[in-house]
Amino acid sequence: MKKSAGQTDLDILSALFDHLPIPVWVKDKDHRHILANDTFCNHFSLKKEDLIGSSEMPNLPVTRKKNYMGSRKAVAVDRCS
Repeated sequence: MKKSAGQTDLDILSALFDHLPIPVWVKDKDHRHILANDTFCNHFSLKKEDLIGSSEMPNLPVTRKKNYMGSRKAVAVDRCS
């Protein structure tokens, strides 16, 4: 796939991921969201502009946020061990 002027790798990935029927998100090494597809945002009732750049899950009920953060930390620890 050839990039058009001003298009970044994240733009291309975002466009591809938005066509997937499963939630997809990417975080950087500091656990900030750098990409999330439409399915992910719809599942959690989030807007991309509220999510991208944050390390938290905005507007997520506390009980779901604890489960989400706990599972993310478990994956990060497992992958880095």
